[in-house]
Amino acid sequence: MTTHQDHPPSRPEFSMLPDEILVKIGMSVARVCDIKDFVSLSSCSKRLKMLLLDSEPTVSKVIRIRTSMIESSQPPLLASCSPKTQPISESVRTLQQLEFCESVARHRLLEENRLYGQHDNFLDCSFPAPTTPSYSEIRGRIDAVQDILRKYPSATIVLDAHTGTQAPDQMADMLSFHRGTKVREALSSRMLHRIDMRAWGKKVSVLASASKHPHGTMARQGKGWVEVFVRLETMSRRGRFETTIELPPRPEFYHNKAIRMPDELM
Repeated sequence: MTTHQDHPPSRPEFSMLPDEILVKIGMSVARVCDIKDFVSLSSCSKRLKMLLLDSEPTVSKVIRIRTSMIESSQPPLLASCSPKTQPISESVRTLQQLEFCESVARHRLLEENRLYGQHDNFLDCSFPAPTTPSYSEIRGRIDAVQDILRKYPSATIVLDAHTGTQAPDQMADMLSFHRGTKVREALSSRMLHRIDMRAWGKKVSVLASASKHPHGTMARQGKGWVEVFVRLETMSRRGRFETTIELPPRPEFYHNKAIRMPDELM
């Protein structure tokens, strides 16, 4: 006698779901998971790739959702940027740029981007010693910058070095140059070609002292600092650089017509 085993009811295959359901699944992943998970899901099949990665409206929506999450968290250096600065939600165009922005935010460089603050007299250009209270915090930011440079081969950084407002005029440029050089050396000797450094003297710190920017407090105390801006250049399909994302956004005092960029980009 032949027996028939009970078979569980067949489940609909993932590929049988309507397009609108697959897009909703993709958007749900984009909202709650890492952006890499969204890309991985989108790469599972040609159909998903067409509906998600190759769909400009879908990608644009993902970018809007995730950049608004960064902006809504109100990190200090984002909340206090210049009105002339284009919001992240308007400047990000690709998923690579989005991932870069999220990496910068995850490393908390939108909360604090100073790699060195002058905590003593303006003549001291030495890097903080490992025994000082500020060393571990600064070391953590340096590690974060190095991680971003390793992760994004086309990323570069700009170090803007400032001396305190009390520095003598004839020494300010030199002091800020030496301070920026110390930070540049602390970052990496193997990545110097990707690190530009600008010595501003006390031009920026004087303007910062009159601002409400988070760095204004240190400026009003007569102290200098070195801050980092991380850049990602995106190439077009023709192999040309077409877009540059720079984070954190530059404060208002960098756009002041009373100052100009240092003549030499070190």
